[in-house]
Amino acid sequence: MTDFPEWAAFAGLANNKALSPHERLGSAIRAIELLEEALTAARAKADFAPAKSISVMTRVSDDSPQAWKDLVEALTLLSKGQSNEISPLHCEHDELTVCADPTEFTMEERSRLKELGFLVDDDAFKSYRFGSA
Repeated sequence: MTDFPEWAAFAGLANNKALSPHERLGSAIRAIELLEEALTAARAKADFAPAKSISVMTRVSDDSPQAWKDLVEALTLLSKGQSNEISPLHCEHDELTVCADPTEFTMEERSRLKELGFLVDDDAFKSYRFGSA
């Protein structure tokens, strides 16, 4: 998508109640097509390869200990599948439990979480690396 106003125009037409449902649907489809073109171009430009790597953005400084970087990366990734908005963490008997639904994660994400010290345990993730002092 080289012309954002074109996408915005079609998106606006898709919401215009004065148009017929057929015209609105056609506009919505064209807006989606333009966004798909933009996504394809962005992936090609960035050499996007989801199966090759997982990247989680954090604000941990480069000079922080690796354990802190790993913990922040893991928690950031685990927040994607959170299953307890009030108390997402539980620690007991050297086990840190993170309430996140394992079915919400790809095999690549699970593999990365395992590298970071979080294993699938029924309907959550457990860490012995971060659960003990």
